[in-house]
Order: sequence, then C-alpha cells, then structure tokens
Amino acid sequence: MNAQRYRYEDLLDFSVRLLERAGLPAERARVVGSLFVEADLLGYSTHGMQRLPTNVEWLLKGETRKDGDHRVVAFTPTCGCAAPSMSPVWPRIWSGRRSGV
Repeated sequence: MNAQRYRYEDLLDFSVRLLERAGLPAERARVVGSLFVEADLLGYSTHGMQRLPTNVEWLLKGETRKDGDHRVVAFTPTCGCAAPSMSPVWPRIWSGRRSGV
C-alpha cells in the first residue's frame, strides 16, 4: 500500500488557513498548525493532523478559546504545566527551557 505524501510546507499552509478561517489569530494558527504537522513527523499521529478537524470544529462552536494568556502553575526541570489548556505559546517556552535556552 502506497501512502499519500505531502510536503511539510503544504500541510502547514493548509492547517494555518483552516485555523485562521475558524477564527484563530494568525500567529497562534501558525504555532498550532506547526505542532500538528511536527507531531505527525515525530510519529505521534494521535496528536498530529488528525486532530485538525476536531480543533477547527471546537473553534467554530466556541468550545475552544481563540485568545487569552496562560499562567504557569508548575515548573520543574523535567515537567511544565500551564493553565488554561489553550496556549499555543506554552509548548515553545517549555521546550526551550527544558533544553537550557
């Protein structure tokens, strides 16, 4: 069976356009879209592109916030936890701190 393959840039652009049209601000749409594509590339398909339709639906129904800031509630050298859950900036901050950046 031959799997359909797509270019990274095409998947990212597609994801960003869908998320923006669902009301997510451009910067957040780019971060969220890139995380979905990167999850698939790392082999975490359950947290990759297959989540895009559900997240778009939640945005359209108002079940996911389109804006807002996060608050760090716990941070250790091996773990970070933020609230509320809708914070596309948090994974970048956490991974940077985890790697010593």
